[in-house]
Amino acid sequence: MEGQTEIMSVEKQWLSWGDTYHLTIHDDRHQTIGVALMIVLDMVHHQSKNNGN
Repeated sequence: MEGQTEIMSVEKQWLSWGDTYHLTIHDDRHQTIGVALMIVLDMVHHQSKNNGN
């Protein structure tokens, strides 16, 4: 998209015992919010999985 900059990217590692994510943050100023966002997304994912959604 023109005029937009990617600040982070996420890859889920499929061959592991649990959920493992590889988070790449392109600007150090966004480290805290990037990690916090991934924690929340993982919690939401597991909550919806446990509720059968």
